[in-house]
Amino acid sequence: MATLLSPFHQWMRSVVLESGVIHTDDTRVTVLLGKQTRKGRAWAYIAPEQKIAVFDFTLTRGRDGPEKFLGDFCGYLQADAYAGYDRICAGKSVTEVACWAHARRKFHDAKRIQPQAALAALAWIRRLYEVERVADAYRDGLDVSLPETTRRQLYVKKRHEVRQAYAIGILDQIGTWLEKQSGTILPKSPVGEAISYVKSNWSALNTYVRDGKLSIDNNIAERAMRHAAAGRKNWQFVGSEKGGETWAVLTSVTYTAKLHGLNLYAYMQDVIGRIGETRLSELEQFFQTSGRSLMCRRAHRSEFPHL
Repeated sequence: MATLLSPFHQWMRSVVLESGVIHTDDTRVTVLLGKQTRKGRAWAYIAPEQKIAVFDFTLTRGRDGPEKFLGDFCGYLQADAYAGYDRICAGKSVTEVACWAHARRKFHDAKRIQPQAALAALAWIRRLYEVERVADAYRDGLDVSLPETTRRQLYVKKRHEVRQAYAIGILDQIGTWLEKQSGTILPKSPVGEAISYVKSNWSALNTYVRDGKLSIDNNIAERAMRHAAAGRKNWQFVGSEKGGETWAVLTSVTYTAKLHGLNLYAYMQDVIGRIGETRLSELEQFFQTSGRSLMCRRAHRSEFPHL
């Protein structure tokens, strides 16, 4: 099945690379090589606007994996502070976007030991998320009769406006607070290490306010990794490098369908039944595209109420 779907997987990858905004994350995978095991990596690359997720598999967590997958990608790359992305983001074509949820987690983990400073940091970060909720409330209030692309454009515009009006000022205040704390908190303490993380990634943590298409955090990719981790509990390991590649193809197709709320059984039945007779240049026929968003022609839940 993976061989049959491999061209489709490559087409999805091309859509992600053309999207201009990619969220990425990774998690470990146990690989069985003969009688020995080693730790491989599962990667997710997600185009948030198109809601397409492409998974990749490598035998190591080296930077060669992301560099090979991303190739000549130009745009914003949102990830954690993994050093393997540094060279990718060093040029002018790729801009790093860091994750405020990741930064918040570090202060949350420190609050039992240093509650006063940690809770102060969490309060500042909460204010950034309150700005996001203003934009989200606007999106939720938009007329549902408007085309999806129109609603998305209005939301992106509004999100940029409210960030410019409020988030930039909050970020400036957070920066001032961080500088004050740096002189009073031990660098190796939990809060000190959290502050060091934020300061070392400060530019990337501020990037999201530039464009309303960008997210304040990388949660969409982290959710994809939780999906991969949940599957890992069931199959425990992949039997070879080829097995990891097979997993990546199948998971890309099924998880993307999940992102769009499609009936998975009906969707896969449709794709597998027709893809063998489909030319590479015609793979897009499996989707109705509205801003290249995924919508299988025959897999709406409403059309298969018995499944």
